[in-house]
Amino acid sequence: MDADKMIYALFVTAMGMSIVFIVLLLLRYVIALMKLVFAPNAKTNGAATVKVVTTVPDPAPEAKEPLADEGELIAVITAAVVAFMGGRSNFVVKNITRVGDSSPAWAKSGRQEQMLNRF
Repeated sequence: MDADKMIYALFVTAMGMSIVFIVLLLLRYVIALMKLVFAPNAKTNGAATVKVVTTVPDPAPEAKEPLADEGELIAVITAAVVAFMGGRSNFVVKNITRVGDSSPAWAKSGRQEQMLNRF
């Protein structure tokens, strides 16, 4: 009797694993079909593509010119921060200093590529 139970248990295990494997293969092909239907322009061969990005060097920093209405800019930024914090903050923005972008070209290109691939 013990040998019969063992053979039955192995049979049930093999059948369960076979069913799971077949369903996974079916899901794989259904997902591939959905890619073809909903994104016909996407490449489905899985080959890696290399994009050549040509970057235009940033122009030399020009003389810092004062904004036409810096008070209005400060008011808008202060309102945005207060709205973000839920309107419960009593603080005042007195000065805004622009910070230059010191990230390398490859980082800028990567961020731009990520933003373009969202849509």
